[in-house]
Amino acid sequence: MIKNIFRNPFNFFSELFAVWRILLVVTTAQLIGGGVSAVFSYYGEFFIDFWIGGVYSTPVGFALGYLWQRKVDVNKHEKHKQFIALMGVITILLLLFALFFPLKESAKQIKRSESSESIQQIPK
Repeated sequence: MIKNIFRNPFNFFSELFAVWRILLVVTTAQLIGGGVSAVFSYYGEFFIDFWIGGVYSTPVGFALGYLWQRKVDVNKHEKHKQFIALMGVITILLLLFALFFPLKESAKQIKRSESSESIQQIPK
């Protein structure tokens, strides 16, 4: 029988804590990827550049974290494989969203709104 981890928040957090290695590697990869992307500034908007770098590095972080989790603690891997699968699905969905979202248009719109706000702030 499949255990529903969402019925009790304590179950969810215990599952999350059990796979801390995956979370650690994913978070580290996202921060590194976001930082590198922000430095190269492809879209010209810091938040979008940082976000997209983090998203693109998430699958790499998940794969490395999964391998570390599986190598170090096989028992927890087997016990928590449904939660790990959920994390993998979220990783894929996040990547697909980033691939198909019009980020260039969003960056242009942010720049336009920032420039119109700065024009409105000029005292008369």
